[in-house]
Amino acid sequence: MSETFAYSAQRAADKAAPIDDGAGDEETAIVSGQWRIETLKSLADIRRNAFRWIELERQSKDPHAVFQGFAWCEAWAEVYCKAQNGSYEPRIFFISRGTTLVAILPMMVETHMGARVLTLFGEPHSQLANVLTHSDIDPTDGLRLCIAEAALLASADVMALGPIPNDSPLIAVCEDHGLSKDPAESISICRWPNGQTVDEHLMTLSKNSRKNFNRKSRLIAEEGSVRFERFTALNAEFKSLVQLALVWKKEWLERNGTFSLGLSMGGVDAFLEGFSGRDTSFQPDVDVLFLNDEPISISVNVTGFGVRHSYLSAHNHQFHELSPGTLATHMAIHESMKSGENAYSFLGFPTTFKAIWTNQSVPLWRYHNALTLRGKIWLVVWTRSLRPAAKRVLTYLRKIAEWPVLGKVLNGFLGLLSKRR
Repeated sequence: MSETFAYSAQRAADKAAPIDDGAGDEETAIVSGQWRIETLKSLADIRRNAFRWIELERQSKDPHAVFQGFAWCEAWAEVYCKAQNGSYEPRIFFISRGTTLVAILPMMVETHMGARVLTLFGEPHSQLANVLTHSDIDPTDGLRLCIAEAALLASADVMALGPIPNDSPLIAVCEDHGLSKDPAESISICRWPNGQTVDEHLMTLSKNSRKNFNRKSRLIAEEGSVRFERFTALNAEFKSLVQLALVWKKEWLERNGTFSLGLSMGGVDAFLEGFSGRDTSFQPDVDVLFLNDEPISISVNVTGFGVRHSYLSAHNHQFHELSPGTLATHMAIHESMKSGENAYSFLGFPTTFKAIWTNQSVPLWRYHNALTLRGKIWLVVWTRSLRPAAKRVLTYLRKIAEWPVLGKVLNGFLGLLSKRR
C-alpha cells in the first residue's frame, strides 16, 4: 500500500499546518507524511506565490500543461476571480514533498445549475486540463492525496475535470480513484523532426495542399506587399492586435450562426490583453499576416517547451476569398520551425481545416465524480443530457448559417443554458 493511500488512517493525528508565504497572511495545508497540499483561494494568493509557481513551471517539461502556466492563470484570475464577481472561486493546489514543490493543479469552483462544481481553472477559455509537475520527482502519490482531498477542500457537489491529455499524470490518478470517464475530442498537432527545413516540411504535405498554398501565396502577393510578423505580450501592438482578432472572430461567429461560450463572456478582451511581462515558460504571442502593412489574419497563441498552441485565429472577412487564414497558418508553422520549436498545436476539436497540417493527435478524456445528491443530479442533467444536446445544436447551427434569425434564437438558448449561477 502506498504512503498516500495510508494517509486516511493517520489523518486524526495530522493537523492543518500554517503556511507563512511571507506576506503576513496565514493559510492552511493538508499534511500527510512527507506530502503537503496547500490551497490558493484568491488572486492575491496567486500573486504571493508567483515565484514558486514560475520556478516549478521551469522544472516542468510538459507542453500540454500550457493552460496551467502562471501567465495564463494570473491573467484569467485578474478578470474573473475578483471578489465582486464571485462566480469563480480559485482552488489552486500546490503539492509538495518535504520542502520541494512537486506539482501545481489549478482548479476552481463554479456554481452551475445550482451545483458547486470543482473543475478546470479558467474554463471555458482553458482548453486542456493538466498539472504542472517537477520533471525529476514522481508526483503520483501527492496527486492521489490531492484528488482525494480536493472536493473536501472546495466544499463541492461534483468534481468535473477535463479534457485531460492522454499522457498527463492526472489520467492514472483519476483512474485509481474510480472517477467516471468519458472521451473528448483529441488535440490536433503538426510535428516535424529536428532540423527539418521549411522546404522539406512542404514536401511532407499532399500535392494538392502544396499547390493550394502556392496558389494562395501568388493571389495575395498580387494584391500588394505581404509580410508575416510575430508579437509578444511586451510589444506595444499586442493589445490592439488581440482586440482586432476578437472583433473578427465574433463577426465570423455571427455570420456562421455559431455560439462560443468563451467569447460570449464579458471581460474576454481584458483577459487576453492582460498578460503580465513576467518571464514564464509559457508565453502568449500573436502571429499576424500583413497585406500592404494592414493586418488581414491574426492568431493568438501561447508557446512553451517547443510547442506553439494556437488558441484563437481570425481574419478580415474582406479578404475571405484569398484564404488569409490558410496562408497565415502555413507561415506560422514555418516561422515556428525557424524559431527552433518542434510542433504547432491546434488544440482540441479536430476540423477539416486543421487536418490539412495535422500528423499527430493526442486523445483527451473527461473525468467526473458526484460528491452529493445535488452533484448526482447535475451529472445526469448536464453531462448526460443537456451538454450532448448542446453539441448537437452547435452542429446543426453550422448547417443553418443562411437562417440568421433562427441561428440567433438558438444561440441565445445556448447562452442561457451555459450561464453560471
